[in-house]
Amino acid sequence: MMVTMMLRATLFALAFICASAFEFVSQSFKGNFKFNYSDPSVPVPTTSTLEFGVDMESVKFRTNQHLVLAQPHMNITTSTKASMIVDVKAKRATFYHDLEINASIPIPTPPAACKYFEFPDLPAPAVVSKCLQDVAALAKPMSSEDGLQKFQIQIPLPQLPDPAEEVVYTDESFIMKKLVADENVPGPHPMTVHVEMTDMDSKAGAPDSSVFVVPAEWGTCTKDTMPPIPTINNPVMKAFLHCMGMVASQASVVV
Repeated sequence: MMVTMMLRATLFALAFICASAFEFVSQSFKGNFKFNYSDPSVPVPTTSTLEFGVDMESVKFRTNQHLVLAQPHMNITTSTKASMIVDVKAKRATFYHDLEINASIPIPTPPAACKYFEFPDLPAPAVVSKCLQDVAALAKPMSSEDGLQKFQIQIPLPQLPDPAEEVVYTDESFIMKKLVADENVPGPHPMTVHVEMTDMDSKAGAPDSSVFVVPAEWGTCTKDTMPPIPTINNPVMKAFLHCMGMVASQASVVV
């Protein structure tokens, strides 16, 4: 669960990074998700929000996700809260996950967990910031729409053969206003997933520094071992891993 969460959070981080394209900016975003499944039998969350804050000067970012999923035919409702804080100077990424289950019969629920990964080879914040600008250059500008700039990028997701198709909408100051993602989910009953996330009131500027401090309510955070880095030919993900000090060189990036 922690690994999947990390990759999913990285997806949104990359979406923001690529939205900047020519310039990095700090910002705060709090948006609602809208899900559309090609299979109508798949339940849609009743609550689905994501917020993130980015400080490009110190190179820190945080994401908070909240999903509530009701399954009336099973009389079960689940509430999932997941957060991530990345601090480049501290060379650490901290993850928090809390799952609550309400059902007609008692169902064991795993306790809330806080874990962190360390990146000993992570360069200094200024170096990482410059490297991320190179990642941003891989985004493909598209024609503007409704007064917003558009950028397209493909991001690989765990256990999916095809990358997610991302379209990021920003204002003229490169503040993200909307993200649209399309995914193809294989399996016995393959389907497509369309996701939209919007915050037209997103704000420029770095959040207060307290946003990037691990909250006391997360409890004791334990160190976890980084999983093996999968072989990825996607140029954006490879470049991002290079910036995070997780691959030796960008020489292996396939364009």
